[in-house]
Amino acid sequence: MRPLVSWMTKVDDAILEWFESHEIAAPPKVIHTNLDVPVSYSQVKRRVRVLEENGLLDQDAEQSNYYAITTIGRWYLDGSIGTEKLEGLATGDSDPSSLLSGSSDGGLDG
Repeated sequence: MRPLVSWMTKVDDAILEWFESHEIAAPPKVIHTNLDVPVSYSQVKRRVRVLEENGLLDQDAEQSNYYAITTIGRWYLDGSIGTEKLEGLATGDSDPSSLLSGSSDGGLDG
């Protein structure tokens, strides 16, 4: 079961699931065109930026309009990361890179 996080929307799940199933970097326009949920392009662009700011997506260094799923994004999808950790990303209490450094013990719950 995935955690419910206050700053996330159902569109975020759809975006992350799309990335996980396609294993590519893509721009928001490609994501929007291929999502199976009714959502506007502007909403996809906004949500991609929010997911990137919170460490669930990564912006390509060479093609700044392209994004890919991160390890934290995959942890979210498989339920390996707790809500407290994800909430901390939005409030600035957690840095996405700090979550990666704690991965050896699997202590990502809560």
